[in-house]
Order: sequence, then C-alpha cells, then structure tokens
Amino acid sequence: MLGEGLTLKEKQYTFTDGSRLDLLLYDAGTDQVIVVEIKKGHVGREALTQIKHYMKWCKQELGYSKIKGIIVCPGILPYFESELLAAKTDNVFVRTYGWRLDINGGTTGG
Repeated sequence: MLGEGLTLKEKQYTFTDGSRLDLLLYDAGTDQVIVVEIKKGHVGREALTQIKHYMKWCKQELGYSKIKGIIVCPGILPYFESELLAAKTDNVFVRTYGWRLDINGGTTGG
C-alpha cells in the first residue's frame, strides 16, 4: 500500500514540540523519508495540516530534505476531497484502506 523497499526508521517519534508522528520510513529508491499518519476515520483538513507539520519538523529537527507524506485512512470527507487530493503538489498523498467486495460472477454447476 505504501510502496516497495521501504524501511522503518522510527515509529511513534515525538518531536521537541510534543507532537508525535505514527511512522517514519525510508525509501532507498528515491532517497527520501516518508512520514506516515494513520487515521481510523475519514479525514479532512486537520489531517493535512497535521502531516505537513510533521514534514516541517522532519526537515527542521531531523535534518531531512527529501520528505514525502502519506495519510492512510478509510476515506476523505467529501467537502475536503479536492483539497486533500491536490496536496500531492506538496508531496502529500492519501492512501485508503477498507473492505471491498468484488463479485466476479458465479460458477454454474452441472
């Protein structure tokens, strides 16, 4: 879901301002760190603000220059959908999870 060849750098890392990111991964293929924020419910602007905050702190406090953000959630609140999807220009992406039922027809007995 997040990509191939990623390694875990930190989990539940607490910055000096007291904020805490969920996961910090490293992608050797692109030589960038990936800030991952995992949400249980549908997200809006707060999740985008939060992950951008973590990305800023990764640059300022941890010294990383190439940073990508990924919000993992079951979906985006409809009012904020275009805003969150447009955030890819700031290197922030949304990945959704959940159950999906796929019926590909049936078999007939004979």
